[in-house]
Amino acid sequence: MTQKPLVTAIGAVCAATLLSTVGAVAQEAGIEEVVVTGSRIARDSATAAASPVAVLGGDTIRTAGQLDLGELLRESPALNNSLPANFSALQSAGTTDSDVGLGLLNLRGLGAVRTLTLVNGRRHVAGGQGSAAVDVNSIPSVMVQRVETLTGGASSVYGADAVSGVVNFILRDGGDFDGIEVTAQTGVSDRWDSNEHYVSVAGGFEFDGGRGEAVFAIEGQTNAEILETERGFAGPYVGNDIVNTPAIAALNGVNPQATRAYVTPTTNPISTAQGVFNIADGDSFFGSVIPAVNGVRDGTGVPMITGTNIPVAQVIDTPFNGIPRVYNPGVPANVNQAFGIGDGLQSLRQTVLPPQERYSVNFNGSYEISEALNFFVESKYAFSNNSQVQGVDFNDGIPIRYDNPYIPPALQKQITDLTALGIIPPDPMDGSFWGFSSSRDSDDLNVMPGDDVDRETVRIVAGVEGTLDILDGIEYELSYNYGSTDVETNNYNLRLEDRFYSALDSVIDPATGDIVCRSTLDPSALPPIAPGTYPVPEYTTGAFTNNGKFTQFVSFTPGLNSGCAPFNPFGFNSTSDANSQFVYVDALDTSKLTQRVLFGSLGGSTSSFFELPGGPVGFAAGFEYREEESDFIVNDYEGTLNTWDGSNGNAATGLGGEFDVTEYFVELNAPLLADIPLFELVEVTGAYRYADYSTVGTNDAWSTGLRWSPGFGLTVRGTVAEAVRAPNISELFSPQQPRFFPFQDDPCSIQNINIGSANRAGNCAALGVPAGYDVNDYITAGIPGVTGGNPLLAPEEAETVTAGIVYEPEFVDGLRFIVDYYSTEIEGAIDALSPVRVAEACVDLPSVANNFCPLITRDPKGFITFHQSGQVNLGAFEVEGVDFGIDYGFELGSIGLEGWGAIDFGLNGTKLIDFNEYQDPIDNTVFETRVGEFGYPEWIVNANASWSFKDLVLTWQGRYEESQLLPGLSNQQFAGNPLFADPSQSGESWVHDINFAYTFSDNVNIYGGLNNAFDRAPYLGSLTRPAGPRGRFGFLAVNFKI
Repeated sequence: MTQKPLVTAIGAVCAATLLSTVGAVAQEAGIEEVVVTGSRIARDSATAAASPVAVLGGDTIRTAGQLDLGELLRESPALNNSLPANFSALQSAGTTDSDVGLGLLNLRGLGAVRTLTLVNGRRHVAGGQGSAAVDVNSIPSVMVQRVETLTGGASSVYGADAVSGVVNFILRDGGDFDGIEVTAQTGVSDRWDSNEHYVSVAGGFEFDGGRGEAVFAIEGQTNAEILETERGFAGPYVGNDIVNTPAIAALNGVNPQATRAYVTPTTNPISTAQGVFNIADGDSFFGSVIPAVNGVRDGTGVPMITGTNIPVAQVIDTPFNGIPRVYNPGVPANVNQAFGIGDGLQSLRQTVLPPQERYSVNFNGSYEISEALNFFVESKYAFSNNSQVQGVDFNDGIPIRYDNPYIPPALQKQITDLTALGIIPPDPMDGSFWGFSSSRDSDDLNVMPGDDVDRETVRIVAGVEGTLDILDGIEYELSYNYGSTDVETNNYNLRLEDRFYSALDSVIDPATGDIVCRSTLDPSALPPIAPGTYPVPEYTTGAFTNNGKFTQFVSFTPGLNSGCAPFNPFGFNSTSDANSQFVYVDALDTSKLTQRVLFGSLGGSTSSFFELPGGPVGFAAGFEYREEESDFIVNDYEGTLNTWDGSNGNAATGLGGEFDVTEYFVELNAPLLADIPLFELVEVTGAYRYADYSTVGTNDAWSTGLRWSPGFGLTVRGTVAEAVRAPNISELFSPQQPRFFPFQDDPCSIQNINIGSANRAGNCAALGVPAGYDVNDYITAGIPGVTGGNPLLAPEEAETVTAGIVYEPEFVDGLRFIVDYYSTEIEGAIDALSPVRVAEACVDLPSVANNFCPLITRDPKGFITFHQSGQVNLGAFEVEGVDFGIDYGFELGSIGLEGWGAIDFGLNGTKLIDFNEYQDPIDNTVFETRVGEFGYPEWIVNANASWSFKDLVLTWQGRYEESQLLPGLSNQQFAGNPLFADPSQSGESWVHDINFAYTFSDNVNIYGGLNNAFDRAPYLGSLTRPAGPRGRFGFLAVNFKI
């Protein structure tokens, strides 16, 4: 892609700053587990809360070398399933608009929508359309003082969405700065790509004798794109589980008894980038690909057209004068899966790490008129541009008439020979299709589709706060919070179907001898579709017959001035620039999210009139009124149904919705006992919140906690809470949107028919599915369908429990142990009932006379042609585990090494005990456990060690994950078949980061290091775990103060 001005500018500043400046001050690295405030009652002790909170310091963030906040925070075990912006081209965030560039946090793997992200304890507008999840990459890292992660339900304190917990970004104020700070950072992978540049200028100061303070910050970042071709473990080499065969098992050394083999490389033999065809058949799927794949799989090879030596499946690599050759499907398992690199489809050009430009401008300040009146403001403007190259539009059976002028001479000779033999009939001259079809995906370099996304975020918080001279002082806040996110998504290379098929139907212009579109010479010549054309475009008639054709031109007027440029369907990269400009368009989607919050609170204590034996009761109370609006406007082309998605009945549609909620809350902190032997502190807490939604009515949430310290450095703590999450705008109001059914999961297919209930086989037969039906014989890709919102959704309810200890032994300075048990049970979990589950429910119930079967449409041959699903209060989640941490630091002089500095060690991790998902709409006692599945390892451990010696700090950090199932595999599959796949496990992993920091003076310091120092590759089948696609990455930064 063309380098943009911001890339050049930031790169130049980084280079100049790094070359002209040396020095650094670095803070201790690693994620430190402490206990901090998880309420609106002020506390000042590091162990003064009943709930555990992980704290990551701002200096650690800035010196870690990871500019993507989501990627850095994902290293915390509780945030293991977060979706960093760097991985947004690989993992879907589930937003209605484009996900690319979004960084979303996900606590406990329960979903980003159940994690509430705050800034300075206040709400932040969402980053994705129709959702409540915040794009953390819009938060300026230079402004972050610390990040507090409160695990466990916190709806009673912070409101809805805090089902699995809260991540609170605390920003720096004027007193945290000493003048102006300038930071420049640059980095590159050991493959000399993925270049990353960052510059920030920030400053803060106090004025008028400390009554006022102000902070400003400007930061910008760029990083370069990585494509699949630039990583040997990406594209067809990422790995996939495919149906096992003796040949595949022998070539890969896997167990021949296994049902599936997890291997690399893999391709899809259903189609090719240059076109696969049988010149004697109008259906390239049944007449070419299926017999070719079956022949190679069975050891007999690609069969010949009867009575000839011409293969039923051929390809041509070079446009114009290419020579036809026999099609090579690799080592096929079936028509959709093959091992090895053959001619089958292989993703090569998609984005694995999206390019990014982002910058933000921030200003925060406050001014104290009196102790009772302090004005404050927080303001931010953030912009980001991200893009990605996506998968191509697939086509089975594009029509090629026998008189197509692009047919190469060698292929034309074959046609002539077959015509002479009577295998190809003469042109019937009756308007029916006379030709053959080709399976060819639009994989040419100049027509690869993708998204280019501009995202703007504005946030302004203004208010007053102070301490009123009532009782012993009542602290108050009254604030207004406005936020908006505007997204413009340019969908480039969107294909218009009437133009694509018109360009395919080309002839020789007798006046000039040039190849032109037939419709240019004859405006009434509507383009044909072949008998095997799939997907069938809208505005056509006679599908799957020789008489199929378009019924109208939708997007252009045919004739001499139409601009139609013909398309050569033979060979790699045969799309001309003229054709790409005619057929493919850029289409703009826009979305806007708006949030308005009015907040007020009072807080204080009863010290002036009442105290318990442990001290006064602390309290807080207040209200919050919030409005959320969301609008998504789809480009005009989708409304015509003339796009590729429109041809599938999957044209994207717009979304609009809004709601408001009024909430009231109260919180108490009661110290029952203090300073008594074995009862140095006994404290109970409680909180209650009442909410009234314009959409789902009223609900409430509550929590209670206990903290007991018997002395000798031990604190015991625990909480019980009920949290809620109201459905968001997308879940409520989203119209029918495209969703594809993974065809291999058809419950009536021979591979799956014996996996479900005892009713499945009989019900499949009752639906007319023939015995022995194999979906791979009919379906070539995802099955189109729709999913949508549900205005009748009810709020989710969750019960959370935490219990733990903090032990800081008095006889060992600097040593701390933390152990916390957690449990979360969510009832009425909101989710889209997957199309697979709809299809399974249809045939697993006692009869097909149920509510699910009408949502699945099947062809008389058995395969699914369409499906419907949507949002429901589906079932439940149960998550249970133990977090643990150990920290220890000491001066080396204490062991006789005077003058050698200090050592700090840290270890924190999670033991996942249970993660049960109840998503069965038939039987709510049936669940599937996620423990040990991909992304849910039983053990995750972070360890770090640092050595501080004078002005130098050296740090190592390692992240361990226990072995887990490879992506796409589930415990349920192995419960029914212990030999379901081989191999099946990822193997355990360590990822190591090594960093340094050096202080030259009070004003100048440098830091740098190697992240993923030993170049740990992603697991088989993944590009995101245990490390991302970037690989070993070195960075160097300089920070100086003015």
